[in-house]
Amino acid sequence: MKIQKIKGKTCIILKKGVTTLLYKLKENYYVLIDPGHLTDKNYKEYIDFLKDNNIFPKYIICTHGHVDHANAVLYIKKEFKSKVIMPEYEAYFFDNPKFYIEKVVRAKNINYESIYPNSDLKVDYIIREENEIELEGEIFKVVRLPGHSFNHCGFATPDDVLYLGDTILSEDIIKKTKIPYIYDIETDIKSKRKILNLEYKHYIVSHNEEIKNIEKTIEKNVEFINKIILKIMNYLKSPMTYEDITQKINLELGIGKSLLKYVIAERSIKSFVYYLEKTGHIKSFIEDNKIYYKKNKEFKNIKIRG
Repeated sequence: MKIQKIKGKTCIILKKGVTTLLYKLKENYYVLIDPGHLTDKNYKEYIDFLKDNNIFPKYIICTHGHVDHANAVLYIKKEFKSKVIMPEYEAYFFDNPKFYIEKVVRAKNINYESIYPNSDLKVDYIIREENEIELEGEIFKVVRLPGHSFNHCGFATPDDVLYLGDTILSEDIIKKTKIPYIYDIETDIKSKRKILNLEYKHYIVSHNEEIKNIEKTIEKNVEFINKIILKIMNYLKSPMTYEDITQKINLELGIGKSLLKYVIAERSIKSFVYYLEKTGHIKSFIEDNKIYYKKNKEFKNIKIRG
């Protein structure tokens, strides 16, 4: 782990898995954005790193509730008595994990209870309609960027640094990723386009360092989405069930036999199929008591502008 300065009082903590944004409020008190994923085996190393660098998190902000961004809150809040801030709905991961697991994720068989915080850990402040939040007299802008998750938000520090969370992937991460996880393709594209109209000096993503060329990186992200869509469209030279499509993608991309990876990939593929049906590129029908999908019209690549 190491600390890298971005601008003014804004830094990032670089560690395997996730990049955490760090903002100094006063003395040794800080705001952490997306502290990442910790376990009972490795949390002490992270806590010691913070203490050794005189970093005492007074507030923790999470862009969304996914475990690789937010479950470290369990350990940090317990150690430092930090206040936790999350967008509405994303807070369900913490305030009512059983509801989220059983009613939204619907994947109880992969043992989500073991990696999400227990039910007595509550979010201290839920962001609803606010466009900014004030912490110790410092203003943090709330930038709504849904798509990767239902109510994903970016946050900008007073230093004009915008932390994008998982709204976009860095080019390095795209090369390592088999399929992007997106909750809603259409909404996600709108959020990516929204970023192009913002005018921040610095952009940080959650799984890499600062993005130097934001337009190029967004273009690469949209190309990645187009690539998956074209795969599905090419498969549908003849009608296929959703299970057929999922199996085909998993085999081609080598998702593997891990239940967790398969379930995550299945959620992502469902979003792509839903998008294609919603936009009229494919349509569904029932035959032999199964739902099939077939091409309805040719697909033209999504553009980042327009």
